[in-house]
Amino acid sequence: MMTDRNPEHDVEIKGDRQLASGEVPSPEVQGGLLLAIDSATAAMSVSLVNKGMLLAEVNSLVERNHSVYLMPAIEEALSQAGLSLRSLQGIVVGKGPGSYTGVRIGVTVAKTMAWTLKLPVAGVSSLETMAAGALADWRKQGGRGGHVWVVPMLNARRGQAFTALLELRESETLQAEAAEESGNNLPAMWPVSSPGWQCREEDGIRLMDTWADQLLALLGQEQEQPEAVLFVGEPQEFTAVTERFAEAAQAASGGKVRTETIVCDIHAEFAGYLGELRLRSGPGDAPHTLLPNYAQLAEAEVRLAEKQAK
Repeated sequence: MMTDRNPEHDVEIKGDRQLASGEVPSPEVQGGLLLAIDSATAAMSVSLVNKGMLLAEVNSLVERNHSVYLMPAIEEALSQAGLSLRSLQGIVVGKGPGSYTGVRIGVTVAKTMAWTLKLPVAGVSSLETMAAGALADWRKQGGRGGHVWVVPMLNARRGQAFTALLELRESETLQAEAAEESGNNLPAMWPVSSPGWQCREEDGIRLMDTWADQLLALLGQEQEQPEAVLFVGEPQEFTAVTERFAEAAQAASGGKVRTETIVCDIHAEFAGYLGELRLRSGPGDAPHTLLPNYAQLAEAEVRLAEKQAK
């Protein structure tokens, strides 16, 4: 894998395959090449994926100047892979929730490109993208567990977060088969390609104190409790909440459920894998009807937040 840093824009570039200058992409690369975009946070990410393989990824850390850097990032990713816009077979975009402006820019660019190039487009959850990437990194770094909860978190201010609950539940047999097929590496597109990967609680904006209580209640209802609960993304903004959850989960489970916090960004590689699975099973979204998911507080939570603010 190639990694590099461009100090001018504070950009990380990586990919599993780079084509030599002037090389013509093979039919395999041309056959399913997807451009994936996520600009829901300050860490904008663009990737090119094809059949479970990352070709290039550009991660920009330029503090929400996405309207300036998104198109150059797309051009940079194509250049790194030795490809052009005409090689693309589809567009994938993180539709939020997250920064209102960032999400709007990403979805608008994706819809415009899909319409102009006459390509299919798929909107995917930015929170699921974050959760999948964090879980893959955790496993690569030695994290273990066939039953894991992943709670992505983006600070939405005033004690609120954009959040959801994702779950991976794999039997020992599935874990052994995956290890045997891939050696010491993770299978292609894991974890989103795993039959045990699912969304337990949908994306939304939630008061974190209330959300922690809801998660503890769900934990208590589980016949088979997860071995680990991972709070990922921006958990450092909610340290008191995650620490309270960890203590309560340990006590309720007799020390069997461990809690970890992982600070991480969204990587479009996993948006690409989610989009690839969607486009395999259906036509995706119509460019003119694809909408961002800005998320909103439930009415009762809005009233509670207003009351607490007084």
